[in-house]
Amino acid sequence: MYARNEEHLKMLSIGIYGLVLMCFRNQWLPLVRFEYSRSTVVSLVVVVVVVVVVVVVVVVVVVVLAPVVAVVVVVVVVVVVVVAVVVEVVLVAVVVVLAAVVVVKVIVVVAVVVVVVVVVVVVVVVVIAVVVVVAVAAVTTILDSSDRIK
Repeated sequence: MYARNEEHLKMLSIGIYGLVLMCFRNQWLPLVRFEYSRSTVVSLVVVVVVVVVVVVVVVVVVVVLAPVVAVVVVVVVVVVVVVAVVVEVVLVAVVVVLAAVVVVKVIVVVAVVVVVVVVVVVVVVVVIAVVVVVAVAAVTTILDSSDRIK
């Protein structure tokens, strides 16, 4: 049983080795014999070095730069929140200014209406006063002339 497992492991390692070589040479190699050419060894060393470098870089980034990244993320979030608050304040100020403009327009319209109403009332009062004065003068004149006639 042990020898059989050892054969399976040997076949598995030969298969993995063949797949790695196939990736680098772009061809199937005889999987039953190991050919250690210079290009094969260089290819395998390059693969191992690249994997080790990637792992080291990931560990360095995660362990060393994680606090820096966290601080940068916090700063970016704070800046975004501050900008959002400033934009909101500006928009509220613009709305207040526009509302003030609308209020001023309403006040001007109301003032014009009040002035027009006052002018109309004054004109009507003056006309009524003139009519009354003319009527009183006419009646007085008529009464005076009737007294003179007698």
